Amino acid sequence: MERQTDQINIANILLTQRCNLKCSYCHLVQNYKNKPNEYPDVQEYAKNELSAIGWIKIFKRLLQNNPQMFFILYGGEPFLYPEINSIVQWLHDNEVAYTIITNNTDAVQDKIKLLHEQVGTIKGLSSSVDPIIYDYSQQGTDRFEKCFAGLQRLIKLKKDGIVDDVVAEITADKGNINDLPALVKNLSDNGIWSDITTIDHKGNEYYDFAADAGDDLLLSGADVDTAFTAILSHPDWLVHTRPILRKIQKDLPHNIKCYIHSDIHNVTIDPTGHFRLCLRIRGVDTPLLSLDTVIAEDGILKDNFSIALGKDFNKYCEGCGWPCIVASKEFSSEEIIDHVRSEDEENRDSD
Repeated sequence: MERQTDQINIANILLTQRCNLKCSYCHLVQNYKNKPNEYPDVQEYAKNELSAIGWIKIFKRLLQNNPQMFFILYGGEPFLYPEINSIVQWLHDNEVAYTIITNNTDAVQDKIKLLHEQVGTIKGLSSSVDPIIYDYSQQGTDRFEKCFAGLQRLIKLKKDGIVDDVVAEITADKGNINDLPALVKNLSDNGIWSDITTIDHKGNEYYDFAADAGDDLLLSGADVDTAFTAILSHPDWLVHTRPILRKIQKDLPHNIKCYIHSDIHNVTIDPTGHFRLCLRIRGVDTPLLSLDTVIAEDGILKDNFSIALGKDFNKYCEGCGWPCIVASKEFSSEEIIDHVRSEDEENRDSD
């Protein structure tokens, strides 16, 4: 399906930057060293979070641009946002596609249960499951327990019918790449999709959602060739946006340049309702714009939005490895929601 220019296929919504975890790679939830002066302190985001009414106003305007837009609800931890149930209820009532990116830890299980009790089957939920679960030498560590327990929770959410579309967010690095095919198979056997990403690198201090990954973790195309070839040789495995795996491999370790300002297909919005350059980089000029200066009531994106994006992109972007930005440019929102499935996968589901 051919997508239109300046049509938003994915909207990344940071409901909150509060979180029950403090992962080293995520600077969204902490005032990190060398944070740019132009960036607000984390406490400012917490004090000025939009209400559900404020978010719904933005959602309505975005949907004027593309009624089939796919919404990804992020944090921090989105289940710490006090009105998440109201947000999701509105998405259900208006038949809007979404997924919730959660850390899926013990701390949020009751909140997931309460959301299910209110809205019924949750349309989409994603959480991290890294290949480290197969490295039993690390058993007992926080990371091992989080990934192992996270896998079990996702399996249960799918089995119990709590969530319809369950996705594992997998971050591959040089230390775990050999275990990636086994994890994808395990997830597929349990009806869970794998969204495969590779460890990203923080280009400069303006990246607030990427870590300083060392050379001992960064992947090259050669590192992943065997793993990706094994995965792609199994068309029945549930791999989200399978066709872009080789494109990601080609741009490793972090050389994707999306030029988002020249064709706006993906937007990211902070908890305060301010637009960002992207999920990786907040930017400086872009967050100065309000909703009415970004997108008209009829859904047409305004020129000053692309101008601000261009300024931030040219000043601060040093590339990334984020597959979401590739997917939203390559595919329509409908295809992304359906995971850009192969004919074999679709035929299997219809049997």
